[in-house]
Amino acid sequence: MDVVKYLLTAGFVGSIISEKFDYRVGIFSILGATILYIIAFFTIPPEKEE
Repeated sequence: MDVVKYLLTAGFVGSIISEKFDYRVGIFSILGATILYIIAFFTIPPEKEE
């Protein structure tokens, strides 16, 4: 889950700092983060309540 945050942060903050916002980078960041979130959602086991 943290990888998703890092990917979005690197994609958007990096484009803002470089002062060149490229829509391809934004779309790639969102698409990659969504795919990683879906994979993490199904692979991380739920917490067991006692």
